[in-house]
Amino acid sequence: MFSEGGCGNGEIANMIDLFNLVCPTLAKLEKDIIWYEYGQIMGKIYQWTNYLEDLESTEPDHRFYDRFNQFMKKYYTDMHFKPSKVYVSGE
Repeated sequence: MFSEGGCGNGEIANMIDLFNLVCPTLAKLEKDIIWYEYGQIMGKIYQWTNYLEDLESTEPDHRFYDRFNQFMKKYYTDMHFKPSKVYVSGE
């Protein structure tokens, strides 16, 4: 779905861009279904983008994936404990 080439060829950036683009629409949809399908991915991406945003908080014009981070800040606490598919599991 998100792959455009070999490993490390921008797949993560493509996912972040896609989630940032569709977040205004996600708020109007059934969030439980979206979270079940993509929760693990969205949670990890949110950790990264929120970290980057915190690093650059001194520059008001420099925001990392603003729409995605706003959506996740609003809904992450409620969604975090709901079930989601596991795409990667490390032991």
